[in-house]
Amino acid sequence: MVWERCSDYLCLNATNITYDLPGILSKREILATTHKVFDPLGIACPVTLIPKLLLQRLWKLKLPWDQEVDSNSKSEFCKWLNDLKHLERLKIPRWLNCDLETENVSLHFFCDATEAHRILVETYGDHALSETTCRGWCRCFKNNDFDVEDKNALEALLYEDSCQTLAEVAESLGVDHTIVSKRLKALRLIRKQCHWVPYKSKTRDVERHLFTCEQLFQRQKIKFFLHRIVTNDEKLVHYDHPKRGKSRSKPGHALTLSAKPNIHGSKLCFWWDQLDVVYYELLKRNETITGDRYRLQFMRLSPALKEKRPLYEQRHDKVIFAA
Repeated sequence: MVWERCSDYLCLNATNITYDLPGILSKREILATTHKVFDPLGIACPVTLIPKLLLQRLWKLKLPWDQEVDSNSKSEFCKWLNDLKHLERLKIPRWLNCDLETENVSLHFFCDATEAHRILVETYGDHALSETTCRGWCRCFKNNDFDVEDKNALEALLYEDSCQTLAEVAESLGVDHTIVSKRLKALRLIRKQCHWVPYKSKTRDVERHLFTCEQLFQRQKIKFFLHRIVTNDEKLVHYDHPKRGKSRSKPGHALTLSAKPNIHGSKLCFWWDQLDVVYYELLKRNETITGDRYRLQFMRLSPALKEKRPLYEQRHDKVIFAA
């Protein structure tokens, strides 16, 4: 980093960089050459990002430190090294002189969400955005979505990962789950197949579902397969189990018995095909579906299929399970 005091410019000094490639270009040589660009202010981040992305790809290949890289990576690094000579021509004015004719100034900088939030707090104080909102915006920016006018933290979280549960979203936002639930209802989002989706399907989703159905019907005409599909579901069943308590009465008076309501809820798990229900079971109170319970249901489903659908075993047909 060089400061030209006469013109009050900041520039980078690339004289300590060797532009001749070594005999064997390895990850060690690429990393060493990249770190020779001394840039404490980060003004050359767009330039140094290229070899860093190259190193990231080489890390995924699990190459040793001193093994020679492939020809494509070598040519990409050579091109970057030759263009690095033009870095000395980069001059950044240390003072931005804005006169009356200047309408607006746009300042771009490269940092992560935490650093961006710190800079906003130092600049705007209590009026700065929260760190959660900054993180949500950064996630949208990574997906090339730069429209932040109507985006909030909740939408940004679901935009990145729609599989998050209500508790996970509430924990990420640092609020109670009831607040998140009300906001989801306002956004008209519902959880289906472990994803948050709109109540009403979009036009392209309807067209895709229609196309899938048409393809399945065409396949059904060629080779019958619908009878082999077995699917399952769980429903919460509420039932009343009244309890009759002891009561006392005076001699000569009729005894009045009244049952106290005792509402319970249990899950009913059932498996069915296109004909009828094949197997079902009612779980105990407060019992949920686990991996062991699901595996046990598969073991019990097998003899139920042999008993109620003997054609499966005779034809040696494979059953298609659709959750």
